Amino acid sequence: MNSSDTDNAVVEVDRDLSGRTASWGLAIVLLLALALRLYGLDWDDGFGWTPHPDERAILFKVVTLSFPGVSDLSLLLNADESPWNPRWFPYGSFPLYVLKIAGALSGFIPGLDPNDLRAPGRAVSALADVATVALVYALGAMAWSRRVGLLASALVAIAVIHIQLSHFFAVDTLMALFCFVTMLFLVRVARSGRLSDSVLAGIFLGLGLATKISVAPILAAFFVAHFIAAFGLSNSGERQNATFIVRLSDVAGNAILGTLAIIATFLIAQPYALLDWTRFSADIIEQSEMVRRIRDYPYTRQYIDTIPYLYHIQQLSVWGLGMPLGIVAWAGTLYVAVRGLRIWWAAGYLLVGICLPAAILMASGGFAAILLASAISVGALLVTIPVRRADTRIA
Repeated sequence: MNSSDTDNAVVEVDRDLSGRTASWGLAIVLLLALALRLYGLDWDDGFGWTPHPDERAILFKVVTLSFPGVSDLSLLLNADESPWNPRWFPYGSFPLYVLKIAGALSGFIPGLDPNDLRAPGRAVSALADVATVALVYALGAMAWSRRVGLLASALVAIAVIHIQLSHFFAVDTLMALFCFVTMLFLVRVARSGRLSDSVLAGIFLGLGLATKISVAPILAAFFVAHFIAAFGLSNSGERQNATFIVRLSDVAGNAILGTLAIIATFLIAQPYALLDWTRFSADIIEQSEMVRRIRDYPYTRQYIDTIPYLYHIQQLSVWGLGMPLGIVAWAGTLYVAVRGLRIWWAAGYLLVGICLPAAILMASGGFAAILLASAISVGALLVTIPVRRADTRIA
């Protein structure tokens, strides 16, 4: 970092919020987030059962689970007889287990019907999203500044899609929580390359995968974070002055142990992915073919003749975030994508790293196209990291 970059960094620190001010601001944001997410959790009061189809499917499946008795623990390893096997994998098993445990604990709370899982499930969903709001602050403060972290957390606190999804129990809020905490530890990996951060990132990524397998693209971020640490591209951290061979050896070992943490956590949180592999793989293939329109279902026909990418950008901007915040979010995404690059590098990255993969996926939804687009996207990012300004390689 040259002297001008250092001067700018000092100015940014001087202008940043004090720790006390940021703490009070975060407390207010979290209280607001909690109030917005807990208000109206009984939105379907009067219905015999939840009218939300995803929530209803999950609750019906959780009801079929039962805790094995001490004498029946051996049945846990028998996929056909185990009372803990959901035999249903469109969603991960971990949220089902969380809800089953939450439902059992709710039986000790006066006034709650232990047979109605809506209240404990929605409480878990709401609290998970409030935790995500806190993690947004932590990640923003770590990568940018307390001021940026507080602003980002406040915007998430009032985001329509977060408030909506907190009002029923599906897997979205838990999935978002595990994604954010994984990314927080991956930023730490990129900066310092410590073993503890690699393992913790692996644990939470494993929980994310056991919540919904579509979290899998974050595996690319896991690889990129270790790549940055191995090549010392963050311009910070304990190993910055170590030789390349030593740094590469340490980070490679950490990445291997982090990967083992992913696998171990996933199998502990969703053991029947392995024990009931035939059913698990069949459900995952079915979901994959559904989203790629290979299989036709009534509830996916609304997406026929919509334009890939543009449709989802429009829906998130208009309905998920609201137009003002939606515009800011996408503009910010583009800004971060090219931040720290010279204009020709930025143009090339946008063309090759974003537009080309998008064009491939718009032309084909096949598995080979997905792999090719992903490889191009990650490859373009890796190529541009060394030529970015040092202080912009992480954030």
